[in-house]
Formats: sequence, structure tokens, C-alpha cells
Amino acid sequence: SSRRGSRRPVGGRRERCGCVGHPVSAMSDGKYKVFVGNLPPDLTEEELRMVFNTYGNTTDCHIMAGKASSGQSCAFVVYDSADGASTAIATLNNVYSFRDDGSPPIHVSWAKQSGGGGGGGGGGCGSRGGSFGHQTYSGGCGGGCG
Repeated sequence: SSRRGSRRPVGGRRERCGCVGHPVSAMSDGKYKVFVGNLPPDLTEEELRMVFNTYGNTTDCHIMAGKASSGQSCAFVVYDSADGASTAIATLNNVYSFRDDGSPPIHVSWAKQSGGGGGGGGGGCGSRGGSFGHQTYSGGCGGGCG
């Protein structure tokens, strides 16, 4: 049996993720936030919700315009359960692509709450961070959970 990553999220409860070594990101109201990178610049919120609702009940989605030279966007998707978020990460990360035009697959990971402004790194959104729900978050692992 493998060890699963855990940490104390904002609400103080210890949660576990289905991805080895990656924490669950729980907002203080018990909702679970996922970072999605490498999105096509023309993606709509409806398209995003249609795919992510397949894995659980999404309560909020926020697409941010891409600042990367590729023009790709990123988003945050909020689930009402850790199971839905974890299943979406395990199923979609580095596998699913919204377009059949040879676009690279999306990156899906737990959002990390950060102390200051947006986080750093690549993965299809330039800053990979932003303010959402009165808290600042940045992208997760940026590749290969599981």
C-alpha cells in the first residue's frame, strides 16, 4: 500500500488525495479547488463545466486569460467533495485535450493556497495563479499526478 500525501487545509481538517504525495486543497467552507492549466484560449466556462461535472458536482469555475506566450489559459474549478476533485485529477491530468487540433493535454492538479500574489511556473497560464474566492491560489504540481 502506498502513502498518500496529506496536509491541514484552511479549514483545519486533514484530507487525503488520490494522488501520491499531493495534498487536497480545501477552502475554509469545505469545498475543494482544482487548478487546470494548458487550456485553449477560446475555451468557454460551459465547456469546462461540462467536462468537470462528469466527475462530481462543481460549484464554481473561473477561467483566467493566458499570459503565456502560447496564449493558453488556465482555470480554477471548485468541487463540493474531495472525491470528485480527486477523480477529475486522476482521470484528466496530462491525458484530456479540449480540442482535436493537436493541442497538448490539460494539466489538472490540486490548487495550492499561496501566501502572497500568484505563484510561478509554466503549465499554460503564465503566472499560474490568481485571486479567487477572496483567497490567493496558485497552480498545483504542474504535471504527472499518479
